[in-house]
Amino acid sequence: MSNLVEELMKLSMEELEAIINQKIKDAEMNFSFLTEPKGGEVE
Repeated sequence: MSNLVEELMKLSMEELEAIINQKIKDAEMNFSFLTEPKGGEVE
């Protein structure tokens, strides 16, 4: 677990923000079927 913390400490705030924003976009894509009533199939 400490290795993960060390890796995070190396990242700049800009890099961290970019990663978080990408994760949010990925999550929005994955769960878009919950917010967009298209009647599409859930994978």
